[in-house]
Amino acid sequence: MRLTAPPVLPWLLFVSSPDDADNKVKHMYSPVDGEVFRVPVPSQLVGKGFLGSHDGGWVAAAAGRQGPLVIVNLFTGAEVALSVQQREILRPDAPCVIQKIIFSGSPTSSSCILAAIIDKYGVALCKIGLPAGGWTTQDYDGEPLVDNFFYNGELYGLTTSEDLVNFQIGTTKDGSPIFTASPHTLPIQRHGHPRMHMTRIVELHGKLALVVRTIWLDNYKTFFKVFELADVAMTPNTYKWVEMTSLGDYALFIGKTWSRAVPVPAGRCGGVQRNCIYADSVVYLRSLC
Repeated sequence: MRLTAPPVLPWLLFVSSPDDADNKVKHMYSPVDGEVFRVPVPSQLVGKGFLGSHDGGWVAAAAGRQGPLVIVNLFTGAEVALSVQQREILRPDAPCVIQKIIFSGSPTSSSCILAAIIDKYGVALCKIGLPAGGWTTQDYDGEPLVDNFFYNGELYGLTTSEDLVNFQIGTTKDGSPIFTASPHTLPIQRHGHPRMHMTRIVELHGKLALVVRTIWLDNYKTFFKVFELADVAMTPNTYKWVEMTSLGDYALFIGKTWSRAVPVPAGRCGGVQRNCIYADSVVYLRSLC
């Protein structure tokens, strides 16, 4: 009988801590162990802000959110080779400000595509492993983008007003990613909730889900709401955010530049419980049952 391997659960990187002001050490919380670990920062990452991450300890980082961009493993110090053109995202007049970078797969794979939110109103793409590869950009004429996500091979952006924007992408003969059409905003019915302080998009139970962090107005305590994207009955190609009352056998890990829903074995996995939300800066335990 073959046993199923337990899921690999993320560590949460604290945004700031008292003794990492020189950016040479990071404090990371392991939910499985229930402990905070001090992780020395590889030299390539010292003085740089983290813009995105991927499984296995890979992070994308840049100084001042403009460049030069590096992709380095936080634990081993290994670095992914980027072309000169990939180290900055340039417009004709100035470098772009990078808000966030996501990975379509492992950065050690030649098929990995990077997708960046730039200047709040645009998206940029590049493919790792192309010696002369660079970035291609597309602006979005709408609300500012706060998150982006690869889902079923397609790229989506989330705006401050909770609109979902589909960026249609393809590839050139040499494999460089390109935008093949103008951004398309999905028609989504609004839902009412208190003032938002953060929104993130994740895949949960095979569907897109919206995670909203906000506060109670009477005591200013933080709480979360989670909404699943669902079809509107009798109205083709129209969607709505439906509030979820349980995460089932999943836990949510929410970070500034990376978020994910992870299945948790029966009971718990180390210190991680099902139906709970874990977030960076402070670890919030929010049961939805």
